[in-house]
Amino acid sequence: MKFLSLPALTAAALLSATAVVPFLPSLRYEADSFALEVGLTSTTAGHVQVFWDNGTGWSERNSSFLPVPERGPTATYRLRIPAGVYRTLRFDPIDADGTVIVHSARMVDKTGRAVRSIGFGDFSALNQIQSLDAGKDSLEIRVVPGGNDPQLLLRFDPPLRLYNSARSVAADLLPRASAVLALLAAVLFGLDRADRLRGRLADAARRLGGRPARAVALTSAFAVVLSAYPVVFGGKSYVAPNIADVRLLYDANPSLPGYRAGSLADVKGSDVGAIFWCHIPYSMIEHRALLRDGDWPLWNRYDSCGTPLLGQGQSMFGDPLHMIVVAANGAAWAWDLKYLAEKWLLAAGLGLLVLAVTRRTSAALIVSLAAPFLGFFVYRFNHPAFFSLCTAPWPLYCWVRASGARGLRAVGGWAAALVLANIALMNSGTVKEAYMLLLAMNFSGLCVVLCAQEPWGSRLRKLAVVSWSMALFAMISAPSG
Repeated sequence: MKFLSLPALTAAALLSATAVVPFLPSLRYEADSFALEVGLTSTTAGHVQVFWDNGTGWSERNSSFLPVPERGPTATYRLRIPAGVYRTLRFDPIDADGTVIVHSARMVDKTGRAVRSIGFGDFSALNQIQSLDAGKDSLEIRVVPGGNDPQLLLRFDPPLRLYNSARSVAADLLPRASAVLALLAAVLFGLDRADRLRGRLADAARRLGGRPARAVALTSAFAVVLSAYPVVFGGKSYVAPNIADVRLLYDANPSLPGYRAGSLADVKGSDVGAIFWCHIPYSMIEHRALLRDGDWPLWNRYDSCGTPLLGQGQSMFGDPLHMIVVAANGAAWAWDLKYLAEKWLLAAGLGLLVLAVTRRTSAALIVSLAAPFLGFFVYRFNHPAFFSLCTAPWPLYCWVRASGARGLRAVGGWAAALVLANIALMNSGTVKEAYMLLLAMNFSGLCVVLCAQEPWGSRLRKLAVVSWSMALFAMISAPSG
């Protein structure tokens, strides 16, 4: 195949576009494209906040705020504002009685480049302002005694126009365009060496065809990376503190000390609070118990003067993958690694299950490729039920393999694997979801054994071995249930 032939160019362009589309930014920039950057200090602790009017009036929904410490050093706060045209903004310097001194104010884009300077004379009192003293280098704002909602009006003449310039768009797109060009060049080079490449691909396909389980594992890994590319490549996290309006240490966002991101991700109503309010703290308690105090994490002394931790079915202690999080003391990177690993378990487990039932590698690979894109992951974005669903295929897979095993030793091996899979599912993080999946998967596995096309004697012997293993599982799980 010639390097610059029309078929080569067309194929390379299509492949490049398909591979890069998920990484291209949206043409509609989000609300954190611009910011009101103010340098200030306050005599009282509280929050600095800016409101914008997009046609619906001032509202908490159309605002951005950050915590301000009491009598701290002058700090710079970036209050996020969406693109648009503004004649006024409402600026609340603090939400308490005190004095705020503003040392600087300007509008910046997301790279920090100044878009428009703001003079102290552009501010005017609106509510609960006792005095407003604009000097050469600062603006002193005194709140009326007992005030808790002081407001200033920031006027712009001419109107403030916040649009992404060609320069900022180019700075955002150039790295991605370079990646597209590099990928295009690589594809063209590969097509130019098509004969040799075709032979190598055929050899790889033959090797994987002889090892379908390995093909399922690799396909599952590829699908997981593709479905979670913002976490793998973009520095995002399943447990970032600015996922929705989840209140942690403070009652306003940002709700953690030292965290400055003022924007919130819209999770479309997904329950993202459980992982922050319960399970991340649980992992830290378990870390302290095991690695600091040398004790089993049986009791949570930090909740309600003491509550059971291991026996309440949500501590995840017993799930092998959870030990990564416990060892890392609940670090965000460890939680992200666990989410990715659990997603791989789902894709690989379903693929292997299809392979065991149908003996068709193509069907197994299609299922593994599709599994990480289940709509469930949109609704249960980071909820602990995530882990229960991802672990669910493995008990059924063990039942299927035990049903097809030849010899009691092989059946016993899969029965032991079934015990481990059930323990992992039972401790996967939720009670309702995990236990219903536990019952459903094991009942389905029982039906597989009973309906197998083999003599009843063989079926009953396998069932006896598995039943003995399940009795062992019940004995192990009884103390923690």
